[in-house]
Amino acid sequence: MKPTRLLWSLAALVTALALTACGGGGGGSSGTSSNSSTSSSSSSSTSTTTTVANVQTFTIGSNPFSVPNAPMTSVTICVPGTTTCQTIDNILVDTGSSGLRIQSSVLSIGLTAATATGGGTLAECMEFGSGFTWGSVRNADVKIGGETASNIPIQVAGDSVGPIPTSNCTGATEMDTPANMNANGILGIGNLAQDCPSCTATANNTTYYSCASSSTACTLTATPLTAQVINPVAAFSTDNNGVVVQLPAVTQTAASVTGTMTFGIGTASNNTLGSATIFTTQSDTSFFNSTLGSTTTPFTIIDSGSNGYFLPNTGITQCSGSTGWFCPSSTQSLTATLQGVSGNTKTVSFSIASEATLIGTGNWALNGLGANVSTTLTTTFGSGKLVDLGLPFFYGRTVYTAIQGKSTPGGTGPYVAF
Repeated sequence: MKPTRLLWSLAALVTALALTACGGGGGGSSGTSSNSSTSSSSSSSTSTTTTVANVQTFTIGSNPFSVPNAPMTSVTICVPGTTTCQTIDNILVDTGSSGLRIQSSVLSIGLTAATATGGGTLAECMEFGSGFTWGSVRNADVKIGGETASNIPIQVAGDSVGPIPTSNCTGATEMDTPANMNANGILGIGNLAQDCPSCTATANNTTYYSCASSSTACTLTATPLTAQVINPVAAFSTDNNGVVVQLPAVTQTAASVTGTMTFGIGTASNNTLGSATIFTTQSDTSFFNSTLGSTTTPFTIIDSGSNGYFLPNTGITQCSGSTGWFCPSSTQSLTATLQGVSGNTKTVSFSIASEATLIGTGNWALNGLGANVSTTLTTTFGSGKLVDLGLPFFYGRTVYTAIQGKSTPGGTGPYVAF
């Protein structure tokens, strides 16, 4: 199997430019999904080896979806308070969103659907840079490494909760199958505790819906924080203030690499903040400020769920075929000045290489993969001024993501640091 030329940018659009994540309809019954007490996982190179309770590994390597730079891990999901559990692999590790989203087609245990305020089944549309997920909200115990988030709301994408409300829920791709998502699920471990803080006070949020049946139109509904899909890390009993993502350096390409998620910041000897520079993010998003060339933007994100650098027009030659991927004749060195909302600044350097050359190696860990954000993303951030420092940015770095409202040795989240 060889990696393919596949765009994958999963930065969640929650509250950016008033684009709160959008909710819609499309699969599974509004009661419970089918029931099984067996463990299930599809074939892949997903690594789950862990020897420390607050550490979970992930692997970038060959995967069933032929996607390079895809950090895949496994999670165990249980019917709350029981030993009826299922381990699912090929779950994308995403620091650009919050909440666990599982494809209904790979879920075999019975999870009861949540009830919306005022009645009906609670459903959600979460909009990402490359599409959206639509499905019911269901409660589960979620186990990652040695940590457990008990009885938390997750999204089950692609179940038959109701018709997608297309007037509000839009995107290039409905990511409600593993093939369309290029994963069996998304593990959102970003800066937010819940995935839509602005959805608590108004039903006009285009994110959460009440669905009376699988065939009738769903209606918008306000949803309290306690009912929203939650970042599982925020629900751990300990090590719950953030996560530390670490990857080894990759000079240009590698067949596979293994990274770690260490839960907590400053809660144990293996997650100390040290001398990392802190960049405070906007209060309800993972965005902060940067200047790249002539572009200054408040929409900058460090996002493991994007498989490349997604940048404004930098003048770098693009590949033929209007794909948006960069194909310079020689590797280009770029610098960006990052600035947190609180004012901390740091200049970082990174490289952009030819997508055709990188893919041509047949390897899966590709440093320097990048694309023009104006061409590739489905939603405009200030006329294409999104700076998405995707998975390649993590190679050779230790990146901290502090959760909104959580106390850490570096101050109260949200922030990112490295």
